[in-house]
Amino acid sequence: MSAAHRNSVLSVMCGGIGLLIFPGCQGADPEWNGLVQDSAGIDIVLNQGRPVWGEEDPWVLSEVLSIGVADGEPEYMFGRIDDIGVLSDGTIVVADGIAQHLRFFHPDGRWQRTVGQPGEGPGEFGWRGLAVVVGPGDTLLVVDQHNQRGNRIDADGTWLDSWPVPNVENGWLDKAWDYSPTGRMVSHRGQLPGMDSGEPSTHDFIVIRDLAGSVGDTVGWMPAGESARASGGRLETLLYAGEPTASLCPDNSLITGRQSRYEIKRYGPTGTLEQVVRLDRDNSAITESDQARLLHRFREGYMQTGFGASWVEDLLSTVHFTEFYPAFARLKCGPGGSIFVRPWRPVSSLTDDELPDVMLGSESEASAEFDVFDRKGRYLGVIPLPSGFQPFRFHGEYLYGLWRDALDVEYVKVMKIGGIPPEAGD
Repeated sequence: MSAAHRNSVLSVMCGGIGLLIFPGCQGADPEWNGLVQDSAGIDIVLNQGRPVWGEEDPWVLSEVLSIGVADGEPEYMFGRIDDIGVLSDGTIVVADGIAQHLRFFHPDGRWQRTVGQPGEGPGEFGWRGLAVVVGPGDTLLVVDQHNQRGNRIDADGTWLDSWPVPNVENGWLDKAWDYSPTGRMVSHRGQLPGMDSGEPSTHDFIVIRDLAGSVGDTVGWMPAGESARASGGRLETLLYAGEPTASLCPDNSLITGRQSRYEIKRYGPTGTLEQVVRLDRDNSAITESDQARLLHRFREGYMQTGFGASWVEDLLSTVHFTEFYPAFARLKCGPGGSIFVRPWRPVSSLTDDELPDVMLGSESEASAEFDVFDRKGRYLGVIPLPSGFQPFRFHGEYLYGLWRDALDVEYVKVMKIGGIPPEAGD
């Protein structure tokens, strides 16, 4: 039985007299094409595809601030924006991985100060992988992946202290960091494939962190990804297997999912599973043409970098494909506990200009739109994203992100979400 047929049958069973037989089904919303089932206190929300929004209802994104110039004052020229943090008063903190420093901007976009410089010592940052995490009292935890160090920095830019944060610790690594406006900080921990760390874990975990980088309670988990695995003494890559992803919400709840299936789980602040949200949408098949185009892109990219033909072919022999693309690329918690999900784009839909940027799990393969769900898990509809815009994080009704122009010059863009009803706001 197909998913659509199954849900159609379930809809009939959960309607009218069927409520006497299937008490787990809740009353239907006349504007919403879906069902809610109760399973031991957990709401399972089944969206059947048709959105709640009509032509006049959708939330909209409008630009309210742009920071950056193609040529001009150096304080406004970015090399590579690694991350963006937002303090409680709206101050914007930008981590530039090329310049290897932080820049603080007033909420209206005026430059305030620059903190840090290139290097490996106190007050210095490495060139790769800066993550900005805003903790209690607007104290910053800046994770420097290159120097394998955590740095605690005051809201006024004062460098407080630093400590080692190994990229890999006992076979585990922090894949991503996140924070909420309340000051809660978490990291996404996953096992590194091929590490000699005992039995491989079947799950990734979201753990609470403090300003000293210490690991606290687990507040959510996801099935581990299968994109990379050790086989015969070498690492094999399974493209589009779907990786786990998560986002911390303003109320300290947590949403998690694995890209291969359109299913999102919400955990409460104490780590209790509260809600499961599903959307009935089939994943696109990966065609032989898609595979050939992508392998050609990889081959050209490595050859242009200077690697020998035999080395490149040996590497590509370890690359395999799944049958279907993932259901989505990224998910983020929005205002009022809403859920914003970026679907995945097939390789066939990428332009020749977009294809060179493709990397496994990269934003370049995410759709230029969001699927939006409300706090109840109902599918509302779609919000288009500006071309070239990469969203980083929500702060209240604002979305902060990176925008690249036609010359690949980077800017910080702030978008306001309009049309949100008062009950959906923070």
